[in-house]
Amino acid sequence: MVERARRAGLTQTSLIRMMLKGFVPKDRPSPELRTAVMDQIDLTNDLLRLVDKAKIHGYENAEELRNLADEMCRNNLKIEEELLLPEDHTDFWKK
Repeated sequence: MVERARRAGLTQTSLIRMMLKGFVPKDRPSPELRTAVMDQIDLTNDLLRLVDKAKIHGYENAEELRNLADEMCRNNLKIEEELLLPEDHTDFWKK
């Protein structure tokens, strides 16, 4: 239990609470992976700033850039959900 909590980056109490609610926390991602995800988020934010400037200056393809930025935001969210959200095992208790 101690090792599992450490790998997830939680206290033992938090781990037990989550598990009692039916969630199994995932292991904390490696520092390299966290850095890569943060770099991706920073890149998306930079693109969003460029989209705003493109709209202000009347750039004709600003909407295409906005669509690309929106797609990147959705991908960032999927990555974060896959890496960080605990697995839901609440149906285990309903049996």
